[in-house]
Amino acid sequence: MTTLPEANAKFAVDLFKVLATEHQCDNLVFSPVNLTAGLGLLAYASGCEQADQIEKVLHWDEVKECDKPRSRSLGHSTTRLRRAQEKVETCPRPRPRPEPTKPEATCPRPRPRPEPTKPEPTCPRPRPRPEPTRPEPTCPKPRPRPEPEQPKPCDKRRVIHRPAPCPEPEPEPRCPRRDVPCYECEEPEGIHTAFSKILATLNEPSSNYTLSFANKLYGNKDIAFIQKFLYCALKLYLTEVENADLHNAPEEVRRLINLWVEVQTHGKIKDLLPKDSFDCLAQLLLVNALYFKGQWEVKFDKELTEEAPFYPHYADEKECHSVQLMHRKGVYNAGTIDLCNVQVQVVEIPYKNNELTFVLLLPVDCNAEALEQLEDGLSHEHLLDLSCHLKAIEVDLAIPKFSSEKSIEANEYLNLPDLTDHEKADFSGATTTEGVALTQLVHDAAIEIDEEGGEEPEPVPCPKDRRPRREPVEIRADHPFLYYIVHNCTQSIIALGRFAKPE
Repeated sequence: MTTLPEANAKFAVDLFKVLATEHQCDNLVFSPVNLTAGLGLLAYASGCEQADQIEKVLHWDEVKECDKPRSRSLGHSTTRLRRAQEKVETCPRPRPRPEPTKPEATCPRPRPRPEPTKPEPTCPRPRPRPEPTRPEPTCPKPRPRPEPEQPKPCDKRRVIHRPAPCPEPEPEPRCPRRDVPCYECEEPEGIHTAFSKILATLNEPSSNYTLSFANKLYGNKDIAFIQKFLYCALKLYLTEVENADLHNAPEEVRRLINLWVEVQTHGKIKDLLPKDSFDCLAQLLLVNALYFKGQWEVKFDKELTEEAPFYPHYADEKECHSVQLMHRKGVYNAGTIDLCNVQVQVVEIPYKNNELTFVLLLPVDCNAEALEQLEDGLSHEHLLDLSCHLKAIEVDLAIPKFSSEKSIEANEYLNLPDLTDHEKADFSGATTTEGVALTQLVHDAAIEIDEEGGEEPEPVPCPKDRRPRREPVEIRADHPFLYYIVHNCTQSIIALGRFAKPE
């Protein structure tokens, strides 16, 4: 059975191949885990058939099986993981519970219940209660304390006034609020619940990296969202759902969205939505953005960073490209591997505490055909299992210092045409308004790669070895390469991209 990290990696590779074909000469970067969160929310908001289409694109249909047809109510996800089905098979075990009915013969046992009534004679115990009244004579002791401070009598007045306007009717309007957390968004074994645990882990604060999500679903103000969906979208996908006047004030809404995304990403993603990116007919707009910057386990020395030539593919021979190249010699998990009949240098560069890893895939051959062949043959196993083929060796590493950002209208690259069709779209899990369709799913990912990180560890003294020391393996990324950033605990692909040329 396919695991959830494997399914997410399959989706990452599928979309990357589509983007790589459409943008052969450009830098690419997107966040598979965040885009999966956006599509997962849309699946949760969809009716049965539409949800199945989205889950097929995400490969979630390989993780779970449908044992019953789903209803179109918000709790439509009656699908379960196979493990959950096994639990259902073992449910007959509770049948022996009727045996406890035999204790009915032991009904006499309640007779000792009067025993607790025996404490009744101990009622005199409350007599010591007047003892707390004894402190009453001591009350005058605190009284002189407030006497020098006249404001405290004012406090007493406040205490008197507070209970007066607080007749118990006040909690009544709060009662509906108490019911909100009672929503059961999905069965505990459901796919949405499983993915929500990944998101919760990724959103835990860390001093070793900055990972910021900016996800929000906007609907025109005439769309009536189901209250339960508002709650579950936030609980499962950490995504707020908000009504906005998309029809009458699209430009004002666009500026507000851009400002919100800029704040959420610490000013790194600006002007997400260009002018006239949507018109007054917009209905649903899903904003899906992520910013990442991490600190290396061992930093690169800034003094060694140099401007060096970079050799992009499809470049004019007259053009000269240069890049800031960072240098470091150290021990990394690395190796030269045959991937898709291409010799590829692979190196893992860990971030602090090994929470995340930057993986570099550099074709040995500098020509464009080698990179294209690598992109065409890339698979989810390559993203998750490359470590098994690497070993710790000394490396003379040189990689570009760069920042990359890419914004895409993701729904154009996914085979989900029904989402944007007003006649076919089905968002009955999110709204009672009919004829609602998705206008845009805007995805943006921004990452920064620089020298910052931890200090160089002190060298460990080694016994003298007469064997000649091997020269470090040189890995010099001065021509186009692929890379990805993986969260090691959840095996989530934070970013997947191609560095084709300096910008």
